[in-house]
Amino acid sequence: MLANANPKKWDILALQEPYLDYLGLTRANSHWNVIYPSNKNLENQNRIRSIILVNTNIQSAQVQQLKIQSSDITAIRITTNARTVLIFNVYNDNNHNQSIKTLANEWEQHEAEWSQLPATEIIVLGDFNRHHCTWETRHNDHLTSPDRLLNPLLDLIVNMRLEMALPHDTPTLEARNTGNWTRPDNVWRNSDSPSPFIACDVDPSLRPGLTDHLPIISVIDLTYIPSKQVERFNFKNVDWDNYNATLERHLMELTAMLANPLDTMEKTERATNLLFEAISDTTREVVPPIKITPHTKRWWNNELTLLRRAKNRASADHYKWHGLPEHPCHANYRTLSREFTRAIERAKADHWREWIKHTSGDDIWAIHRYMKANPMDYGRQRIPALIKPDGTHTTTNEQKAKQLSNTFFPPERPLGQHEHQFNEINPPKAGHSKFPTFTTERIEHTLTKVNPHKAPGPSGIPNVVLK
Repeated sequence: MLANANPKKWDILALQEPYLDYLGLTRANSHWNVIYPSNKNLENQNRIRSIILVNTNIQSAQVQQLKIQSSDITAIRITTNARTVLIFNVYNDNNHNQSIKTLANEWEQHEAEWSQLPATEIIVLGDFNRHHCTWETRHNDHLTSPDRLLNPLLDLIVNMRLEMALPHDTPTLEARNTGNWTRPDNVWRNSDSPSPFIACDVDPSLRPGLTDHLPIISVIDLTYIPSKQVERFNFKNVDWDNYNATLERHLMELTAMLANPLDTMEKTERATNLLFEAISDTTREVVPPIKITPHTKRWWNNELTLLRRAKNRASADHYKWHGLPEHPCHANYRTLSREFTRAIERAKADHWREWIKHTSGDDIWAIHRYMKANPMDYGRQRIPALIKPDGTHTTTNEQKAKQLSNTFFPPERPLGQHEHQFNEINPPKAGHSKFPTFTTERIEHTLTKVNPHKAPGPSGIPNVVLK
C-alpha cells in the first residue's frame, strides 16, 4: 500500500485492522504522520484496529486529533483556509456495537463544538461489518444483519445527518471461501453542509495481493497550502576539493564587502549572514541532493514490476466480471496474485542472503543494527496532545510549544529559607571576566561553609549534599 500511495497524489490514508508489531506500532515512512487512537498509550487497552496516515505536505498546525476513548476509532480535524473536515475512521466488530455506541455518545456531547465552524464537512468511514438493503446488492438480501446489531448504526446515521458517499450496489469485499461480493465497508458524509466531495468509488487495480477488501478512493477538495520540505544533501558523495574551491570563490566575492572593520553589532550580523549564504550556495551548487521516495526498495527488481502490473490488470478484470463466476479471468487473477506474493518473498530473502554473503566490515554493524533494532513505524515524528497543570490538554502547535517551554525552562523561583545562594568570592574588576577564579583552598572552604558538619572524604574534598 505504501508503495502505491505516492505522497504527491494521496493526502490521507485511513486503515482498519492494520499491521501491528508486538509494540503496537504499524509501518510507515517519512512522508506520513501516523495517528493512532487517542487511548493508545493508556493501560489495559484493546488491540488497535484503526489508524490514519496524514501526508506531511499538510501542515501539522492544520491537523488536530479528536479525543475518543476507543481503540477502534481514530478521529482528526483538518482546518484549511477554505473549510474544516472531520474524519472518523471506524472499525466496528462483528459481534457488538461498542464503536458505534462510543461514537454516538461522543457526538451527543461534542456536536456543537465539532460543527461550530462554518463549512464543516463530516466524513464517517471504515469497516462496519453490517449488511442492509440500503447499500447491499439484491443478491445479498439474505445477509441483512439482525436488528440488535444494525439499529445502532442506523440511529447514528440519522443523528449525525449522514448520507452515503459511496454509490449503492458497489461491493467492497470478496469472501475468501465462497467468492461472494459484499459491502461491509462504507463512506458517509453529512448531508446539510457544502460538500467538498468530488468522487467516491473503489479501485480494484490497487488491491494488494492476497487481500479480500478493495481500497475505497474518495476525492475531496481540501485546498490547502503544502508545507515546505527541508532540503537534504548527500555529503557522502562530495568532491571536497571542488567544494573548497567553490567556497573560496564565493568568499572572495565577499572580500570587498567585508573589508571594513566589524565594529558594530549590525555589521557583525550582516557578515555572519553573508558567510552562511556563501556556505549554503556552495552546498546547493556542489553537493548532490538526496531524493527520498517511498517506492524505493533495495530488494525490488524489474520482474516484480512486471508481475505487479499484470496482477493489477487481472484484479481490475476480476472485479469487472465478478457477476460471472465462470469467467476465466478469476482463475487468472488468483494465479497472478499468488505468484506476485511469492516473488516478493523470494526477492526479499535473496537480497538478504546476497548482502550477507558479500558483506564488508562496515556492513557487519549495519546488519547487527537491523537485527537488534526495536520496531517503529518509521513515520514523521509528531507531538501528541500535552496535559497542562490544570488538567486541560494542548491542541495547537503554539500551545504545545508554550507548554514544553514552561516545563523545560521554568521561571526562576525565590530561594527558600534553608537554601543557600553561592556568591562570588572576588568581585570582577573592570575589563576582566565576570566569572571568579577559584583555587583549591577556596573551593574547599566554600564547600565546608555550606555543610561544616560533614567530614572531608578520602580525597580531601568534603562530602556535600546538594538540594
